Amino acid sequence: MNPIQEIIQQAQKDLYCPTCGRSFTLNEIKLRGLYNNTILLQTVCANDHTPIIMIFVASYKNINNIHIINADDILKAHKTLKNFNGDFQAIWGKGRNK
Repeated sequence: MNPIQEIIQQAQKDLYCPTCGRSFTLNEIKLRGLYNNTILLQTVCANDHTPIIMIFVASYKNINNIHIINADDILKAHKTLKNFNGDFQAIWGKGRNK
């Protein structure tokens, strides 16, 4: 199975309509684009809960390097968030060309 199909199937498991709570079927999830190694998926609820549109963003560049989150990952995230001062630009803005 190709990586994009795997991501769409994972999105189907993870996403649900925020109005009625039902899971989306595969035909309600549409690939809308690829941008800088990111997949943009659109979901629209078939129960006429328009304009409910959700975007699921997933990186597909290193899909084979995905690992299960463990306790050490949670502790590291906690430590990072505890010391975070809110400056996202300092974290992600370095080295980016505009």
